[in-house]
Amino acid sequence: MLQKVYKIQKRETLKRLKQLKDHQVFYIMDVNGKYISCNKHFIKVFGYPEHEVKEISFLDIVIPDDLMQVIHNFEQSKKGKVVSYRCIIKRKDGTSIGISVVNVPKYKNGVIVGIYGFAKIIKGFRNSKGTTFFDDNDLYIHTLNHSPDGVLIVQHETIVFVNEVAVKMFGAAKKEELLGQHIFKLLHPKYIDRAKDRYKQVLAGEPVDTMEEQYWKLDGSKLYVDVTSHPTFYRNDIAAQVILKDATQRRLANQLMIQAAKNSTASQFAAGIAHEIRNPMTAIKGFIQLIDKSKFDTPEYFDVINGEISRIEGILTELLSLAKPETDIFREANLIDLIHHVVILTKTQASIHNIAIEFDPYIENIPYYCDANKIKQVLINLIKNAIESMKNGGRIEVEITLVENMWNIIIADEGTGIPPEVLNNIGKPFVTTKESGTGLGMMVCLEILKQHNGKLTFNTGPNGTTSIIQLPFIK
Repeated sequence: MLQKVYKIQKRETLKRLKQLKDHQVFYIMDVNGKYISCNKHFIKVFGYPEHEVKEISFLDIVIPDDLMQVIHNFEQSKKGKVVSYRCIIKRKDGTSIGISVVNVPKYKNGVIVGIYGFAKIIKGFRNSKGTTFFDDNDLYIHTLNHSPDGVLIVQHETIVFVNEVAVKMFGAAKKEELLGQHIFKLLHPKYIDRAKDRYKQVLAGEPVDTMEEQYWKLDGSKLYVDVTSHPTFYRNDIAAQVILKDATQRRLANQLMIQAAKNSTASQFAAGIAHEIRNPMTAIKGFIQLIDKSKFDTPEYFDVINGEISRIEGILTELLSLAKPETDIFREANLIDLIHHVVILTKTQASIHNIAIEFDPYIENIPYYCDANKIKQVLINLIKNAIESMKNGGRIEVEITLVENMWNIIIADEGTGIPPEVLNNIGKPFVTTKESGTGLGMMVCLEILKQHNGKLTFNTGPNGTTSIIQLPFIK
């Protein structure tokens, strides 16, 4: 996926550079450095007639002092890199001029078959002492300003150039908000030592591999980018050119893959356990049905036991459905009756913990097309969580209201609340506030509500949590 993105970005860069050829010196070289095509600006600036251009290579026009660096850059372009540099060339009439050059690989069927070149005269050029006159109007800067990636130029650990893409990345309104900033102050502390080592490598003329780093946007939010750095020369001094590629989509894709793997593992784990429990549960249920209830003082307890066993079987079936989803049974049901049934079912457990569950609806009947057993499962799970969060007893209030075409089933407890790190990850396997919990129950609840085009939200604090089930109003 990333390779595809980078190829698209490379094509975009090439497209933008090609737009320059009508205004700059433009030429095409073969892999040996011979010129095979050029535009009128090449002929005018370099002074060679068109018929002579194809007889020369860059080796014939670059001065000896600059030849090694030009050969090096040419070889880098043959390896697939876009390179920029300055050099001095001798024109046909023997005069010398300083030019700024950008070389771009020329591909055919995925193979590099030559080099596109763009050049522009700069106001000055390096003299015998090596001084370079660098102009902000240079093609090099023009290219950086039109790069699809964020680009910074850093000198003495300070940002001295930034393009518009990088301005947007950091959430700045204008370039001046970033210019003059210390680069490492924008970087997350855990990356600073490694980044400083890489910076030293770059200044020593060594390119470094692409690595992910986390920066801070100007508003304090996180910015994840893939960073590549190259040595460069800016305003008569060595500098680091830092290329930033937004890593947000890649990180999101990785997180989705990890989450999918966790969900798959959790589903198989839950289904395996459910299968193992179901067999002895079937035996227990069978033997209870064989017991003569009349010989006991409280035969009604058998009905409760059978009812609870049936509920356990339903939960086991739901766990099994994580690995092998079953067909949903949607039919019209009364939401009020569903809630009443769950409240009655959970009141016994609540009373053991000195907790009262209150449900006093303002209406007796709300016809709703749904899978009744699954909606009950969501309600049971949420009320059970509320009970377990209230260590010192208290009250759980259940109500239902219609808000903006959504039925809101509200379950408010007086528990200890949900920690932020759990709240932000609710629905993920193994994320839970319970010491022995797995987080699978909430994952199942969210999936059930998703099947009903509903959703679940929480308002939580130290004085309790309000869980809100939202189901679309169906006329």
